[in-house]
Amino acid sequence: MPGVRRKSSMVLRLVSETSLVSFSDRNDMWVWDGSPDGRFVQNSLWEAIRPWSERVPWAKWMDNGCVFCSGVKSQDHLFFHCCYSAQVWRLVLQKLKAYRGGLVWQEERKWCIRNLGGKFLKRRLMRVAFMCTVYTIWQEWNSRVFGGTPVSVDLIYHKVVSIVHDIACSWRGVKRTKVNWEISLEWSLSHCIFSPS
Repeated sequence: MPGVRRKSSMVLRLVSETSLVSFSDRNDMWVWDGSPDGRFVQNSLWEAIRPWSERVPWAKWMDNGCVFCSGVKSQDHLFFHCCYSAQVWRLVLQKLKAYRGGLVWQEERKWCIRNLGGKFLKRRLMRVAFMCTVYTIWQEWNSRVFGGTPVSVDLIYHKVVSIVHDIACSWRGVKRTKVNWEISLEWSLSHCIFSPS
């Protein structure tokens, strides 16, 4: 079995070239320094011998700023301040008839926790729309980073609306009120979402 011997000698050579093996005078034995208890662990060997690179192949896209507008990258910029994401939010908020400005990630998160609890139809739609908007903006960002075809703001908006609609159509037991009925008509939701009188 020459292949096995060759691999074994290669592993022994790699181990001897690393600084993970030392001799313990106290125990009069060799100790594997890559683990806390001195026993050999494959993961620590891999970490010691694997080729380390300062940059991953896709890092070139990470250094150039926002993929939508070349602005400064940050969580707030990506999800709210970028002209692309701001247009998506404007359309989604118009659909929800919720007019808000100056969106900042931490403040929006706190606002959602404070104001979007409960089972009211509008609050549930806003909760789902918030999550879907963040998710679709993130998806589009990833797609562009990894060479996908850019998608327009309108298509992202329609994707958000479609996802929110599909999720809302699965709901049951929504209270029959005039406000909820109007919201259901605006979103083309099935009457099945309402609880029986």
